[in-house]
Amino acid sequence: MYAAGAAGHGAAAGPPPGGGTGQSWGAPDGAGQAAPRPKRRRTRTPIASLAVLVLLIAGGALAVGVANATAHSPQRAVEAYLDALRGGDVDRANELADPRANSSERSALTKEVYDRAEHRITGYRVVDAHSSGSSATVRVEITQDEKTSTVELGAHRVANSALVLHNWELDEPLTSTVHVVVPTGVSKVTVNGVGVSPEFKPDEGDAKRIAADLVVLPGRYAVEVPPKSKFLGYGSAQTFDYAPGADAEDQGAGAEDGGNAALTFSDNFSQALIADADNEIQKHVDLCIKRKAFAAPRCPNQSLMASDGSSSYRDPHWTLTSRPTLEEPEYEGDGVGTISSKTPGKATLQYQYDSFGTWETKKEEVDIAFTVRVTVDGPEKFHFDWLARGAAG
Repeated sequence: MYAAGAAGHGAAAGPPPGGGTGQSWGAPDGAGQAAPRPKRRRTRTPIASLAVLVLLIAGGALAVGVANATAHSPQRAVEAYLDALRGGDVDRANELADPRANSSERSALTKEVYDRAEHRITGYRVVDAHSSGSSATVRVEITQDEKTSTVELGAHRVANSALVLHNWELDEPLTSTVHVVVPTGVSKVTVNGVGVSPEFKPDEGDAKRIAADLVVLPGRYAVEVPPKSKFLGYGSAQTFDYAPGADAEDQGAGAEDGGNAALTFSDNFSQALIADADNEIQKHVDLCIKRKAFAAPRCPNQSLMASDGSSSYRDPHWTLTSRPTLEEPEYEGDGVGTISSKTPGKATLQYQYDSFGTWETKKEEVDIAFTVRVTVDGPEKFHFDWLARGAAG
């Protein structure tokens, strides 16, 4: 049994019948708790919103201005183009500065040809850049073949989808045109050893010749016409250097004002014949050096001592000290032409001279100079005839 409560206090009230044990049955719900405060709405005044908008616009304008002055500047367009040339990226260079050439003129404007070009652009430095409205001029110092020259590249602004950022394109590329003139019947040339087939058209003023234009980038180019047979062709390769900003005399054979070039090829001996003829001529010189004669027939090593036919000279011995080099052939047509020595060879003649009954040993230095007539007798056969020493015909 439970004891009665203390005096002055009523008996503790039990839970109501059937009440759950988890329910408070003391003070009423909410009694003794503070009423929640209503939430305050934050409002932005029109002045504050306008200030934020102004800051955003100013920041965006600043970012656009920085981009237009750097990544989207005419100077950057020029740098991107020169980087492509320096890196040998022909496709990228043509994309950045349209060569404005047809497919025939672009025959040599390929990576394969450009990869083999010597004396390409190896460096550059932007000197200054000036823009006025939608036009700009960038002055650049270009390094090529360890030489520097200054060129100006124009650029113009073009529209873009952003309408804010500027896009710049180059007005003209750094290209040159090589005008190649060949005899009729030729359909192909090689440029730096790569075969190209431009569209040849009749040459003005010469019904026996045809011509084509080839567009090239800065560098050195060797143009050659393949031979029509082993011993008949169109002469040696002709080399042309295109260096933007350089004088015409520094551009190589055939260079004209403006950096363009005209290369003309004619019927001639092939390089194979020139090489074989050089080999045969050198062998012939060796045989002549071995002959113990002051002036053997058909030999270029001839001494003045033989001119008087005197018996005062005897026992000649030749020693070759340097070999002759050959000039380019003088082609006369129909498989006939002449080849002359370019740099005379040198030989020493030692002999004995009768000096009042006493034979004395003497030496004489003689040039090995000559001209030979070459005749092609068939597809793989030729012969040559020695002409007067040092002169043709």
